[in-house]
Amino acid sequence: MVVLPALIVLTAVLSAVMWQRRPAAEELFGQGLKMLQANQPEATRELIRELRGGTDSAAWGDLLDGLRLNQLGQTEDALIALSLAGDHVQTRGEAYRTAATILLDMGRYSEAIPMLQQTLQWNPEAEEERRLLAAACYDIGAMEPALDHLQELQRLRTDDFRPVYMMATILNDYEQFEDAVPRYEQALHLLPDRPELRDEVLLGYCECLMRLRRFRDALQQASAGSDRPELLLAQAESYFRLREYGEAAVLVDRVMSAQPELLQAQLLKSQLMDLNGETEAAVQLLQQVVQQRPAELEAHLRLADLLAASGRTEAAAAARQQANEWATVHEEFTSLHQQLVKDTSNAKLRLKLAQLAVRMQRHELSQLWARAAVGLAIDDPETRAAALQICEGRE
Repeated sequence: MVVLPALIVLTAVLSAVMWQRRPAAEELFGQGLKMLQANQPEATRELIRELRGGTDSAAWGDLLDGLRLNQLGQTEDALIALSLAGDHVQTRGEAYRTAATILLDMGRYSEAIPMLQQTLQWNPEAEEERRLLAAACYDIGAMEPALDHLQELQRLRTDDFRPVYMMATILNDYEQFEDAVPRYEQALHLLPDRPELRDEVLLGYCECLMRLRRFRDALQQASAGSDRPELLLAQAESYFRLREYGEAAVLVDRVMSAQPELLQAQLLKSQLMDLNGETEAAVQLLQQVVQQRPAELEAHLRLADLLAASGRTEAAAAARQQANEWATVHEEFTSLHQQLVKDTSNAKLRLKLAQLAVRMQRHELSQLWARAAVGLAIDDPETRAAALQICEGRE
């Protein structure tokens, strides 16, 4: 009768020792990640089965399985596994972030954004989740929430140029040039040593400076970049505004030899032609532009002015009428665009922008807004179908 309690005590001690030696669930999960990276499918599946067999480790198995299935391209099954992992407090943050990343890659914004918002309620300091949420808001045109998240990211990571540059880009898009300029300057200061990134930042910076009529500053900044045609064009436009027409003409010719269809180069070339007394050649160039790009308002306006100046009254009136018609379209597009600043859910509004962009032959914009409409129109089959038509090039 004395032996039984001793055996019970010994068994309990051995069990405790064995449990202490067994790796914790999170440690096993880390091993599973290494197996995924090393492309060891059988070992990974075996570890998932082991994790799912434990009461306190099952969620880690679900999380690992979600990552495995996503790696295999089985996204819907991955989302199911991740939803199971999302029910456990220890795995929910990673599960939600991973699922949201998958959904964003699929363009399913209406599902991804609430998940990211939830992760930030659990952990307001989560940088990657906030970065994803800022990018998602930017993708759907909800610029005010995007700016809020980017400002918080800047606070969390003061040495990262990306949130600062993205803020500058948003402010530029919404014509808040005075606010955009210091952010471009800060982004340039924080940039890593990568010339292609520097060129991108300089392009936006120069655009703001020219819109603020700081042409000498714009010229200086554009000259600090590479010989990329867009930067050469920024130099040419700055020279033109400074009335240094010879330098502008040389640079425009360089740009057009590299990219003859670049719209702003064609418009600037027409102005230089007119100044040089080649008005008829300028008219012909602009007529070619409006034939190829009928929605380009500035080209219609310049053409009307040149036709009127050369005494072709009827032709000028016709060009002015076309300009007025396109001005109405541009004004509607701008008005709708401004309505999106706070909006994170209106699929119909984004579809309307996509349709206007199609009419204006702005193909990248039409695709951007159509994808946003598709991703938000989960409960609106009609809007979703119309947006999908644009995505597939059927409108």
